Amino acid sequence: MLSRLRCIHRARRSFTSLSTLPSTIKDVLSKPPPDENGYTSPSTVYGWVKSVRRQKKVSFAVINDGTTLKGLQAVFLHPNGEQNTSLRNLVTGASVRLTGRLIESPGKGQERELQVEDVQILGECDPETYPIQKKDHSVEFFREHVHLRPRTTSVGVMLRVRDKLSRGFNEWYQTAGFIYSHPPILTGNDCEGGGETFRVSLDTDITTAEHPQRPIRPTTPLMATPEPTSAYLTVSTQLHLEALAASLARVYTIAPAFRAERSQTNRHLNEFWMLEAELSFLPTGLDGVCDVVEVSLKSVLGNLAKDEDVKYLRESSSSAPSDEHINAWLDPAIRWRRVTYSDALELLEAHHLSGAEPKFKHPPPKWGEGFRSEHERWIAGALGRSETGAQVEGPVFVTHYPRQMKPFYMWVDDADPIGLESAAADSRETVACFDLLVPKLGELTGGSVRESRLEMLKESLALHGLSEAQYSWYLDLRRYGTTPHGGFGIGFERLVSWFCGVESVRECIPFPRWAGKVVL
Repeated sequence: MLSRLRCIHRARRSFTSLSTLPSTIKDVLSKPPPDENGYTSPSTVYGWVKSVRRQKKVSFAVINDGTTLKGLQAVFLHPNGEQNTSLRNLVTGASVRLTGRLIESPGKGQERELQVEDVQILGECDPETYPIQKKDHSVEFFREHVHLRPRTTSVGVMLRVRDKLSRGFNEWYQTAGFIYSHPPILTGNDCEGGGETFRVSLDTDITTAEHPQRPIRPTTPLMATPEPTSAYLTVSTQLHLEALAASLARVYTIAPAFRAERSQTNRHLNEFWMLEAELSFLPTGLDGVCDVVEVSLKSVLGNLAKDEDVKYLRESSSSAPSDEHINAWLDPAIRWRRVTYSDALELLEAHHLSGAEPKFKHPPPKWGEGFRSEHERWIAGALGRSETGAQVEGPVFVTHYPRQMKPFYMWVDDADPIGLESAAADSRETVACFDLLVPKLGELTGGSVRESRLEMLKESLALHGLSEAQYSWYLDLRRYGTTPHGGFGIGFERLVSWFCGVESVRECIPFPRWAGKVVL
C-alpha cells in the first residue's frame, strides 16, 4: 500500500512539473546557442505572419506570437524554385506552425533565425480583404478596427508594457506588505461625489421604444425578481478598499474605473484602469502616503527604464522624456518636490505677471479654483526641481487643496497651512491631499489622508450635500476601531502615456472608450 502511494505521489509530481503548452518564440530564442556545427535541436514555433519576402530560391517571413518585439525570422528554402501549397499560402496575417532548426543568422537585424523544415498553415488570411497591409494606417483607422489593433507592433508593445507594469506593481506592493484585493465594480455610491457615474439598468427596464425589436417578455410569478436597488459602475474602488483596510491594514488593487465625463482630450477616457491602495496605521500623515507613491513608482519604472518595449515606444515618439530626465526622476536619492496648492498658486501668478515664457492662454485660477492643464504642466516643468538642485523638470506633489474643491472623505487640516489669520482661515479650509503632477501630462496620481473623525466626516457629507443614510456603512468604519489611514490612485493609461511618450491615452489601453465612442 505504501509503495502504491509513493508511485501516485511521484506521478502527480511529474505531471505538475510538465507542460503541455508549446514553447513561445521568446522561449525558443532563449535556448542555448547553436553547437559547433551551427545547429540546435529541432524547434517548433507557433505564431502569426507579420511579413513575407520571397526570392527565387528562398523565402523569408517574420513570425511573432506577441511575446517579443521583433519576433523570429523564418527561412524557407526552395532550391528548385517551386513553392508548395503551404508556402504559397504563407501571407501576412496567417497563423502558422513551423518546425525547424535555430541557426546563427548570416544576415543583419537578428542573431538567430529558424531554418524551416515543415510548414503548417493553421489559419488562412485573405490578403485582398485583410485590413492590415504594409502601408501605414492612422490611429483613427485602427480605432475603428479595434479588434485587429493588437496585431500592430505599437499596440502589441503597449500591451506588453502594461503587463510588465502590472507585474512590477504586484511584486512591489506585496513585498511591502500590501494584500491584493478584489473590490466590486458595481456600487451604490459615487466615490468622488461628482455625479459622473454610469447607472446600471436591467434589460427589462429599457423601453421598447428605444429597442423596438426586443420582444416583451411576460412577467409571471416564476420570473418575478426583487426590486433592484440603484447601482452604478464604480468611479473608484477607494471606499470599498477602506473597508478592507480596516481589517487587512494594507490593501491594493488594479481594477477598471468608469467616469461619464464628456471630455474629448487626449488625457480622458470613460473606462480606464487604476492602481489603488489604502493603508491603515499611518503615523506620518500625508508625507507617508506621498512616500509610498514616490518609492513604488521609482522602483517599478526604474526596472523598466531600459526595457526594449519601453525603448521602442519612446523612440517612436517626439514627446518622450529623455534619458537624462528619466534618470533624474527615478534617482532614489532625489526626492520629488512637494509644494502646497497656495504656494503653487502664488508662483503661477508671479510667472503670469512677469510676462515670461511660456505665456498662459488662461490666467491662473483664484484661490479655491482648479488648475487648468497648462497650469499643471507649468508647475511640473518649473517647480518640479529636486530638493538637491538638479535642473530638470520633474514630478511635483501639490498638496493641501481647498476643502470645497475636493471630495468629502479627505482629512480636514487642523491648522491653516498658508498662515492666514484665524478669522480668514474659516473660509480657506484645506484638506490633507495631493495631486502628483508630471511634465507634459499634468495630473498622474491623486491621494489623501482619509477623514477618520466621525463628527468631522458627518460635517463634510453635509457640506457636499450627501446623505448620512447613504454612507452609513462608511461612517461605521469610523465608529468601530478607526485608524489614521490614507490612500491614492494611479491612472494606468496616464502612466504609460507619460513614461513612454505616447501622446494619447486612447493608445494606452486595448479597447478605448471615450465620450460618444464605444467600438465592440
